[in-house]
Formats: sequence, C-alpha cells, structure tokens
Amino acid sequence: MGCREPVGKKGDKLKELIEQLEDSYNDGCTGSGSDVEKLNKLIEKLDSLDEKLITVFHHIFFGRFEITKRYHDDFVSILNEDPEKINDVINEIHSDYKYGNHRKYCKKSFDYYKEALNSFKKVLPQIKGELENGKSFDNLFNYLKKVNSFGRTASWDFLEVIDRIISDEPLNPENIYLRNATGPKYGVHYFFEVDDNNELREKLSDEFKSLQYNYEILEKAGLEIFDIIKESSIKDEIKNDDFLIYNVEDALCCFQKNEST
Repeated sequence: MGCREPVGKKGDKLKELIEQLEDSYNDGCTGSGSDVEKLNKLIEKLDSLDEKLITVFHHIFFGRFEITKRYHDDFVSILNEDPEKINDVINEIHSDYKYGNHRKYCKKSFDYYKEALNSFKKVLPQIKGELENGKSFDNLFNYLKKVNSFGRTASWDFLEVIDRIISDEPLNPENIYLRNATGPKYGVHYFFEVDDNNELREKLSDEFKSLQYNYEILEKAGLEIFDIIKESSIKDEIKNDDFLIYNVEDALCCFQKNEST
C-alpha cells in the first residue's frame, strides 16, 4: 500500500524486483505493529459489517491510520446520522493532518468528503452482499470505482484491506488491475525494458502477442511478471503467501522509481 522506498538499481530486472518484493516483507508494512494490524485490532471490536466497512472506507479515504484511530468514534456516529458532528471532525482533520500518500491530492472539504461517503453508502449493500455470498474481486472492484474520488488505486487498496482482515476466505484477484494505473504500469514497462505497448506485446509470451487493446497487453504483462516471480527462487514463504499479488503490485510501483536512479 505504498509505504516503501525503492531498492537500489541492480541491472538484472528480475533480481531487482525480487529484492524490492522481499524488502516489502521485511519492513513491517503488513505484519505485527503495521497500520494494517492496528486497523485489524480496531475493526475486531466492531459488531456489524456496516461499521467495519465504513471504518475501512475512512482509512482509505484519509490514507492515515492515526486519523482513523483518533476520530473512529465520531466516524461510527455517521451510522446514527449526526452530520453536524462529522462536519466539525472533518474541519479539525483538515487543520491538523495531511492525507496519506495515495490521497495527498484529494480536496480537503466537508462537501468532498460527504460526496465520497454518500456514494460509498449507495454501493455498501452490494459490497456486503458480495462479501457474504459471491466474493468476486472483480465485482467488488467495479462497485468501489463508483465511489467519488476512489478510482483504481483506492479501490485496490480498499480490497487489499478487506482481503487481509475482513474476508473469511481469500478474494483471489485474477488480475493486478493495471488499467488507469501509473506507478505499477511504469513498473511493468521498466521490467520488460519497453517504452510503449507495441514493444511490450513483443516481449510477452507467444500466447499474449495477439492482444489488440493496450490495457489487455498491460494487464497480461502484469500477470506474466506475477507468474515469473512465482516460478523464481524467491523464498517459499513469500511464494506461498495468499496476499502475494498485493505485494507484487506495490513492489512494481516502488521498483519503477529506479528507472531514474
């Protein structure tokens, strides 16, 4: 979820990406003491799925666990329709905090927050239904993209949190969802040492070379990198991690920064 610095440039792109990926398992971003673990402890105290999902919404919207923790009780009061209290809270947050890295360009206003929250509440029944019944990552991803201000990155980050700490079974994303991506997209290009999608297609396995649409080429390239890593000599505990695909997406984003180093 974007909390690391890139590793040094190595020349061998697979070795470089694996080192970036291994670094992600050593820096405490998802283990004990991480924001994900702290959020998990907070969510474990909640009874309803509604409260849990709205708590995750706030965590993703603001991008900072300290905001979620400090104002958690006030956020939960939204379920009891207390807009005046929330207005005061949002004003206080805007004066005291910067949003997290993936949300740093978001508008800081109560109206912007309210639009995002209301659009989230509209898809909340669908998200709950999917988690309780179908558990299709693709369906969940498309529901979340309807939330104002979310887009590709926030939707991906939201589902990573859900997968790690709320869903009783792995969501098993079938894709890295690189359409409209920036950092991970450049990471794929950097890995294959290409500048555009026509060149990228030529670098892929034969089964993917006939793809016509740019986003299809890009997403298949991301999955090919994922498969290459799974077949590499990377540590077994990483290779067998149920959440490896999230770390690969994050590693691709950090790893492409080496292009200019």
